[in-house]
Amino acid sequence: MKDFFCVKNNIKVFKFSSIETLDLVEHFYTSRHGGASSSPYDSLNLGLNSADCPENITENKRLFFEAFGIYPQESVTLEHKDVIFKAEVPEDLKSRPCADAVITNSPGLPLVICYADCVGIFVVDPVKKAISLIHAGWRGTLLNIAFKAVKALVENYGSSPGDCIAGIAPSIGPCCFYTDEDVALSFFESFSKDYPDGVGKRLKESVVKLSVSEKYSVNLWSINKIQLEYAGLKEKNISISSLCTSCRRDLFYSYRRDSRVTGRMAGIIMLK
Repeated sequence: MKDFFCVKNNIKVFKFSSIETLDLVEHFYTSRHGGASSSPYDSLNLGLNSADCPENITENKRLFFEAFGIYPQESVTLEHKDVIFKAEVPEDLKSRPCADAVITNSPGLPLVICYADCVGIFVVDPVKKAISLIHAGWRGTLLNIAFKAVKALVENYGSSPGDCIAGIAPSIGPCCFYTDEDVALSFFESFSKDYPDGVGKRLKESVVKLSVSEKYSVNLWSINKIQLEYAGLKEKNISISSLCTSCRRDLFYSYRRDSRVTGRMAGIIMLK
């Protein structure tokens, strides 16, 4: 089993078995269940950049803490780029620095990023005891942020990518993520220019023109997986949830499905 749900106090969270068995970190990818927010943010909305009442989000954080013993602290301010932030103490995150990935080797420091379709990626180095939490929307994926976050672990903590374990969390799947030709061509250009031929060929297979329209289906799961492998992770050490946030209205918020008026799930990881 690659992933599973855990429920406490009616709060349902997603976890990776491969990371859980390390017994090195606490990690969670939240669902929409178990909070205090009302429609359309029902119910465990953890995103301050939504239009939900801040009091509801504070209460949702409290409920999460009561259930799991970790208070979801400040998230970085997402820019849909490739900036990676190194956090050493909780104060580093209080200003909500602009970044789309966070790294640390500090025990007891929760890393938090909020999502509503974009790909959340958890990376754990069990040898050097360092972690990264990544937000990879299509723009960040185009900029190869997963690869760059792994390299940041190498440069800052001496990580060996072959030791790292990664989990690609629920996000919009190729079944629902359709783009216009200009976005598809941007991916094709990057795959041809920025990668060796063999890697580029594999990546191109993740962008497919639909036969019945001018749209393209983009598989962000497989692109990020290949980028992690390109960074040096072993394929066997990468888990993909394969749960589509747009399809699973019963479990997740979705920015695209809900026409931008929606809540946010949170990815949370902390070294014990």
